[in-house]
Amino acid sequence: MTHGWRRGGLAAGLVGTLLLSGGCWSYRAGEKARLDREPARVQPQEWPLRTTATLEPLLRNTPREIRRFELAPGATLEQIDARMRPAIEKPEMTLVHKGIYGKCLLRIFGELRYSTDEQLDGELKRQEKKWSGFESNARAITSRSIGNERAQQGQLTSLVLDAYFNSEYAAKGVPFRLSSDEARYFVSGGLALRIPPVQEKRPRGVLVHLTALVGNPFETKVMDHLAKEGWVSFDIDTQTNVLAEVPVKDREEIAQLQQRLAELTLRYNALLGDAADLVTTGAGAHLDVRIPPANRGEAAKITKEAREINKRMEKLAKGSFQFCAGDDADAMARVLASELDNAIGGNAYAVEAIVEYIKRERRDLDGAPIVVIGFSAGGLATPASVARVRDSVEAAVMVGAGANLLMLSQESTLTDGGVRLRCGEEKLPRRVREDLYARYLTYAKLDPYHTSQAMMGMPVLLLHGSWDEWVPAKGGDLLWERMGRPDRLTFAGGHTLLFYFLPGQAERIGRWLEENVRKPE
Repeated sequence: MTHGWRRGGLAAGLVGTLLLSGGCWSYRAGEKARLDREPARVQPQEWPLRTTATLEPLLRNTPREIRRFELAPGATLEQIDARMRPAIEKPEMTLVHKGIYGKCLLRIFGELRYSTDEQLDGELKRQEKKWSGFESNARAITSRSIGNERAQQGQLTSLVLDAYFNSEYAAKGVPFRLSSDEARYFVSGGLALRIPPVQEKRPRGVLVHLTALVGNPFETKVMDHLAKEGWVSFDIDTQTNVLAEVPVKDREEIAQLQQRLAELTLRYNALLGDAADLVTTGAGAHLDVRIPPANRGEAAKITKEAREINKRMEKLAKGSFQFCAGDDADAMARVLASELDNAIGGNAYAVEAIVEYIKRERRDLDGAPIVVIGFSAGGLATPASVARVRDSVEAAVMVGAGANLLMLSQESTLTDGGVRLRCGEEKLPRRVREDLYARYLTYAKLDPYHTSQAMMGMPVLLLHGSWDEWVPAKGGDLLWERMGRPDRLTFAGGHTLLFYFLPGQAERIGRWLEENVRKPE
């Protein structure tokens, strides 16, 4: 007991010391020889296929004002309830710029509202900032964002639901209807961005900022400090998740569950009363149907079963990569490489769109050096992003990054990033996974293991946790070695403490940028 107390007291003391000291960091200067090496190039045919042909109609047809509600044919504004009128008068979004840059359609909104109810709109924006780290005002969309099966199914579902509600509104003589603009033009599709306004003062430089998987105050503090030092940032909500294919047997189960859900819906509707009121608020409108007291017990049972069905369908819809004994390991490695390249490539195309937008549209940033800075998931996407715009970027900073994305996804204690490797419902044995890790690198083109070579000849700063389990530390070591051992700050701890103590390194990151990046012209 005494020894346990002493060990606990010692551990608590060490944690306290770390908190007071700002953490235990060590710095190692990079190998100078790497700055003399020529960067490798990812060949055009090695990039995931994207086409601008499918984006052209969206570019032409996206209206300046995106509305959630509009007047019904023959109706006038005077017929609209005063509480609902703002939703008709004001657009949900106001488009201030649109254009195709690289492989993306970039749409920038001067006013982006999630609700006409100001209180609800503010709350929704706070939630977005909580999860992404910033309030977006733009979207970058590629042909894959609108051409994949899930996106098209989502659009179809939205349009069908809008048509259903519009028929209900029409039957009750409601003088407005849903416009379907958001679904029709894929307004919410693609990656969320924050494009800064035109700068009145000449900035120190541009930071293309690839965020961590989830917004956090530590990353924000670093970016705020760099902003005070004169850097202007273009923010990208990094997306590295893979959408695994849903196996046939799971699709069959989903179809059965959908049938059961339809049956439950019919039973539930039969329990409803006849009274139905259209309730309008500043946030919109909905039909309020009452359940008679005698039917509420049965309605509760149906609701419970429906909730369980939806939960099961959500799990099945995540999909998995099925690989069992005797299967072709190289075929699976090729599939995994293609999926991960597509996931990482989407971020690289967004970075390219931002860089082209800056060059073509932002005279206030002429001559400003461009740096890519990525945190965690954003760090994983940084090498491919740099490779995409290598001639336009002068330096890079990566926090909590690594190489061999397949290995990282399977060894991470946080998330598999959608790469659910299974044989049936069972996880694969370690020896099988490790064999796939090696084979995967043979076929991958955009993994940091390979695209790190595009970062030769440029200053790079890595910040790394020596005990990281979220982005496994061995992946960080591998990335550092593959990049020719650039400048590195190592924290003696895991991923969470690396970020917790990160604001204490903000000045150091700022100094590194000042010393390694040229002044604006």
